[in-house]
Amino acid sequence: MIHRGEGMRGVGRLWTLLCAVGLFLTACSSLPSLTQPHLRSARHIPLDDTIAAFVMNPWSTSDPFVRASYLVLVERGGGTRVYRTGFSEAAHLLWGSAGLVVADSEHDYVIDREGEVSVFDAPKGSIANGAAFLGGSAVVASLTNEGFVEGRYRQQVGITTPSGSRQRSVGVYTDVFGACGESAYILGGEVMDSGEGAGRERVFFQQVVAQGDFDYRELRSATSEFDEVSYAGPTAPCQEDTMVVLAEQVEYLPGEGKRIGNPAHYPIFEEGSPLTQFQPGSRSYASIERWDVTTGRRRIVALKDPQGEFLRLPSEEILNASYGPGAYVDGQLRWISGGGEVYSTDVESGVTESLHGLTLSGGYDSRRFAVFSGQRLDVLSHTTGTQGAIELYSYDLRTGRELARQRIDDLWSSIDPDTQILRGFAVNPVFLGPEGL
Repeated sequence: MIHRGEGMRGVGRLWTLLCAVGLFLTACSSLPSLTQPHLRSARHIPLDDTIAAFVMNPWSTSDPFVRASYLVLVERGGGTRVYRTGFSEAAHLLWGSAGLVVADSEHDYVIDREGEVSVFDAPKGSIANGAAFLGGSAVVASLTNEGFVEGRYRQQVGITTPSGSRQRSVGVYTDVFGACGESAYILGGEVMDSGEGAGRERVFFQQVVAQGDFDYRELRSATSEFDEVSYAGPTAPCQEDTMVVLAEQVEYLPGEGKRIGNPAHYPIFEEGSPLTQFQPGSRSYASIERWDVTTGRRRIVALKDPQGEFLRLPSEEILNASYGPGAYVDGQLRWISGGGEVYSTDVESGVTESLHGLTLSGGYDSRRFAVFSGQRLDVLSHTTGTQGAIELYSYDLRTGRELARQRIDDLWSSIDPDTQILRGFAVNPVFLGPEGL
């Protein structure tokens, strides 16, 4: 655990002086960040009236002046409290019965149910690649991407408890993370060299945590059905030893390179085939993959509509989908497409239905995060790069009825929307009842 406390008064005076004399003008928009308390200096943060939390992180890692990230706590009525955190391009954020867990590239933070804040040294990469509670415990397993290091990708698997945090490196690039019971798994792929250039992709399924402790081993390696697989992530749900992942099975057409085509000519597909060509050079189909975490067995199921026809969805609908640990219930995977349509997929048959015609506002212009919990859906949405309100709303998935809606529009004096982007969302479990937030 680190020592608390920091002296920002002198830094604030220096920043004001630099702005006053006209130096570093492009950086002065970040001045509000210096007025926010830092999470590592907080001792007690009451959460009784906090209904939800989200994180804002910089758009880019390349700007040396935009390094602050933020934890935003949403109160009843839409008011907010803002805390700075260390830099992350994408931060972990989870809320369970034991409290709120946040992670940046330097520290892990745990705010328990009584509001006591614990801060742990936890240096790691800056891009969150998934996190989940292990079983019903207070232990969080996570995966963070450090990037390309010494000739290969390197990531950190983390285990965070109310009393400490540990990390261990994994030397592979992965697309998906998931926790099943007390263990955690990763799923990814790499293009194999056929001797005549790039060949079909090798897909691997690996265990990284077993019974709450580090245990790294490969459970299954398989060749992709066509040329490659693209997975929607970062955190997939798992139930009864089966992890379920939205995926796109991709085939590249011989002699054609990827290029922009006339949209009026697409989609093109053959009767009886799941493959659809949405652009020149490749064709693909929407699917779910089911992975047995005990045997590594993989099953690919094409998505179909209720009439039994293959579901024709562009890549953007699948690869920008939102789902998560609570999205897999009673054999159904609930998910939000990239364009904002809410679907339910039967994991055995692949039959996919739109839930009550529920379409979320904003489409592709909206940055959207979702929490699925049983028959309820909570969504946080913001049109990126604008000072428009962030919207928080809840739906009953059985009826499509909107349970609650709140506007959050008092942030932009504290956070610059031109440099910050919505990266994560969590709901206080106390408020996950039938009536919404």
